[in-house]
Amino acid sequence: INNEDINEKSYYGLKNYNGNKISDEIDNKIIEAYSNNSSIKHQFLLENWKILDLIETLIELSKGEFYNSVKEIFKWPIQNIPEILSLVLVSINHDADAFLYNELTFEVIPKILTSKNQNQGLVEEIWKLNKHLIISIFNQMWEPQQELSNLSTLFDIINNKLPDTLPIFVNSKYNFFSVSLAIYAAKRGYLNLKQWLEERLTKAEDEFVDAILDYIKKNVISQCTGSSNSGLLERAQLTSESLANILENCIKVCDTSKQLSQKTKRHCQEIYKNIFDLYEDLQLQNNNIEEIDKEAHQILNSMFNGDITVDSVIDKLISYGNSQNPKENEIHVFLMHSIFNEYNFYYQYPEKES
Repeated sequence: INNEDINEKSYYGLKNYNGNKISDEIDNKIIEAYSNNSSIKHQFLLENWKILDLIETLIELSKGEFYNSVKEIFKWPIQNIPEILSLVLVSINHDADAFLYNELTFEVIPKILTSKNQNQGLVEEIWKLNKHLIISIFNQMWEPQQELSNLSTLFDIINNKLPDTLPIFVNSKYNFFSVSLAIYAAKRGYLNLKQWLEERLTKAEDEFVDAILDYIKKNVISQCTGSSNSGLLERAQLTSESLANILENCIKVCDTSKQLSQKTKRHCQEIYKNIFDLYEDLQLQNNNIEEIDKEAHQILNSMFNGDITVDSVIDKLISYGNSQNPKENEIHVFLMHSIFNEYNFYYQYPEKES
């Protein structure tokens, strides 16, 4: 088997093929896409690449000794008919270990998605045929750089070429990508960050909570120069309000969830402490600072003096964290911050006298 066989000689044997081919609806989109394409001198060559059984067989052959031969065959459709190849690739069945399939999809489909001249109907059809694959490709396009400019391009593709699909992307299994995209979209008014975050955290999964904390670490904590934090939150696509909301929700789920691992809870505590070292004014944003400070210190002093037990303080922390009372929420934040700070001096504590 060779490129000439697929692209020319076999046409007369395959033009009336009645097996598994792309649907008439998709075929019409292909005809529309290539009807005025003078670069395709022989329109009949398109027919062979519409046969799903043939492409599946080629992909299967590539898993063995014919990998290089099969890859060579695909050079022609990649260069001349990437639209057809994209539609076929998202339509066929394949095994997870089909390396060439993954290679082809990541080479061809991003070009279709990012092309400014591409027919939107074609992009929507590719999405409709295999949503999971397209989300995976978006994640792959994001991973190498993970820069704001790259995220901006992906957001524009989703917003302009795949309207109404943003909720699917921000709720995908690719946690770091979905978190980054959600924060970016929220900053531009396309997503209610508070509502999205609360809904995602109801499942209390380690991977998702860690992804949020990693985002803060990568884009805020690691970017701090030590001299000035001016513009840091803006560059991270955050505001003091959104950052506070993210931390409060993470602390809340870490306090109350029995599903989260201790490793994730420690991660949350570490990020919480680092952020409040950078933004001390983030913890309290009302005029009752003195009152809250006094009440929180009273609780801590009572615990240190042995007037109340550690367990009762933990119960109070959980209660205040879940409270609908904003004042109690702020006492909760103040207490958590104070406890984390005090932990730094724990090794200096004298041994307890019997």
